[in-house]
Amino acid sequence: MSLDESMQSTESGLVQTNEAAPASTTQIVSRVVYPRLLGNLPGANLPQYAHEMTREDEDTMKQSCYQDGHGFVQYALVAWIMIEYKHDPIVSFPVASKVAKETAEEVKAAISAVINPSLKTTHNLELWDLLEVAFTQLQYRGNAHILFRQYVERCWKQYTGHPGDYKAPYVSIVQSSGFGKSRLLRELSLLTSAELHGTMRVLYTCTRVGQSSGFPEATKGFRNWLFGDYQTLVGMTSCLETIFYYAQQNWASVGVEWLELFTTSDNDAIEALNKAERVRKCRKQMEIEENKRLVILAIDEARSLLVRTRCGHNKLRMLQRALKSANQGIQRYHPNAGVFAVLVDTNPKISQPKASSGRISVPPDDSDAQFPSFVLGHTMDVYWKDVVKMNKTSAYKDAVCIGDKNEAWKYLVSMGRPLWKSTFDASMKKYNSEVKAAERVLRLAAQRMLLGRDTLSLICYDETTMFGVASMLCRLGLRPHSSSSLAPRVVADLMAILAYLNYESDGCLSSFSSDPVLALGATKVWYNCKPALANCILPQLKKLLLNEMLDTCGVDEITPAKR
Repeated sequence: MSLDESMQSTESGLVQTNEAAPASTTQIVSRVVYPRLLGNLPGANLPQYAHEMTREDEDTMKQSCYQDGHGFVQYALVAWIMIEYKHDPIVSFPVASKVAKETAEEVKAAISAVINPSLKTTHNLELWDLLEVAFTQLQYRGNAHILFRQYVERCWKQYTGHPGDYKAPYVSIVQSSGFGKSRLLRELSLLTSAELHGTMRVLYTCTRVGQSSGFPEATKGFRNWLFGDYQTLVGMTSCLETIFYYAQQNWASVGVEWLELFTTSDNDAIEALNKAERVRKCRKQMEIEENKRLVILAIDEARSLLVRTRCGHNKLRMLQRALKSANQGIQRYHPNAGVFAVLVDTNPKISQPKASSGRISVPPDDSDAQFPSFVLGHTMDVYWKDVVKMNKTSAYKDAVCIGDKNEAWKYLVSMGRPLWKSTFDASMKKYNSEVKAAERVLRLAAQRMLLGRDTLSLICYDETTMFGVASMLCRLGLRPHSSSSLAPRVVADLMAILAYLNYESDGCLSSFSSDPVLALGATKVWYNCKPALANCILPQLKKLLLNEMLDTCGVDEITPAKR
């Protein structure tokens, strides 16, 4: 099969597939808005523009659709129309506003249908149940949570000694999906909550927006309480001070109480914090205490903080300033205590948020230094290392190439991300069938290459999932150049393994190596939806190669095998 088959290129560089292939967010907006624009300007000879939105603008638009944010979608459409048609004076602000009002609901429905077509399938609900079992019932392997605790304590000690040198008291955990980032937070919470006279407590919140097959679920109450669209710097600072005040008043029990947030609703916790906030504001004087107490605010799926609120704020930059302000207030009465944030995501951009478009209403800090990200590579091959210790062998080739194929599969599933083996063990716990367990693991591996979406549906091979090209990069061993804008995206969305993130967080080294289950999942992606390989995956691969976006690692020529 030739790479040229079934492929055309648009002026914007996007791959055009067949008519069944889905459109990008920009194309959806243009398709809906353009006819209404012509209808409001009879006789006008307007071209149909579709210049691609930035990734940030797309994320903001999608988040608004998830949250049923009709008002913000309308506002975003006005801005898009005015930018697209800035050279056409006939498209005035009143016209743009009228068209945006008429099309907001239709745009919202169209985007929602494309970005979330199949998350509630029976298969996804089944996988979600297995992930819950793996997360809550299986034994944790390794000591990554202990190493991370030690790192946080070093960062906090450095910050309290020189607070003016750092942007904010926070650190990020970054790594691709399946490495156990959320599980690490839970293990840290379990460890610290068991220490009756310990110095650390963990408050977990997941700020994921929209539906997902991931686990844990989003803590919607906390997300709205702390990071609501109309939150202010003063309000966020007050929330952080309240979190510490509540923990201080209930130190012996709060660790166990907050541990429940990994698996249950956050309604009770929010109610308790609201009550504590009212009490705190009524107290005129706080007693000075010398106890060393540190509250870890663990924010999972933190990429949602990178988008702007309806008021134009960047939530992550606001959080940085609120953390500094809150700790200044706390340390007037508790010199050795405070709140330290941990931001967790697959997206390396949470390490170094950038100001964008001049629309950030929160001014940047004077100091730029921040703590290096904790790149979670410690859990790679953690199950395989246990196999090596048990069998006293490191000859992995013999293990998978010689002997019984069922035993070979058990070795393969132990390699790479812990997600695969934990899902396999959870499936065995539920079905007691190795065949069913293996099928569930491979289905999960395939879906993760499409952001958890259905590999059987052609509509899921779209710009959001980069047309499924991760399945080809994985098998060919290709990766983006470390300085490429694509480098963080393949880690964030396409299952590449993050090996290194430079100090400025503007370059990251990634690969798809050492993960046999992912390679098998890639093959499943190719054949689950027959038109996808020719119409979506191969054309996208060719585009990336021709644009020199990939590091081919010395391979001079890549050609498809003839059949």
